[in-house]
Amino acid sequence: MRNFLSVAGGVIAGAVIVTLVQWLGHRMYAPPSGMDFSDPEAVRAMMKEIPRGALVMVLVAWALGAFVGGWVAAHFAKSFPLRAALTVGGVLLLFGVMTMVSLPHPLWFWVVGIILFLPLAHLGGKIAIHWTR
Repeated sequence: MRNFLSVAGGVIAGAVIVTLVQWLGHRMYAPPSGMDFSDPEAVRAMMKEIPRGALVMVLVAWALGAFVGGWVAAHFAKSFPLRAALTVGGVLLLFGVMTMVSLPHPLWFWVVGIILFLPLAHLGGKIAIHWTR
């Protein structure tokens, strides 16, 4: 039960970090005023014009979320801490892919987005093991 809760806590911690960093990114790269996010065509058009920095902020959010989530999961797991960290990375990767499928993203974003989750969750887990056990 503790391992399950450590993974759930890692996913929640990762999602909170992603949300906070993306909020910061939206402050730095505000969407056009009057943007109707319920209109799929308007969102697609906006994604074609989105600044590269805004996309980089999303990747930073995902990377930090995976790292923190992996750290939390490994820190609180009773056994198999790296497995817990990688499970968090896998869940967050799934959320990232769902985002990329629902909104058009450039190819480079897909490549980096898919690659970063598991290694950063693993790194967070390794650091948690090293410093807390």
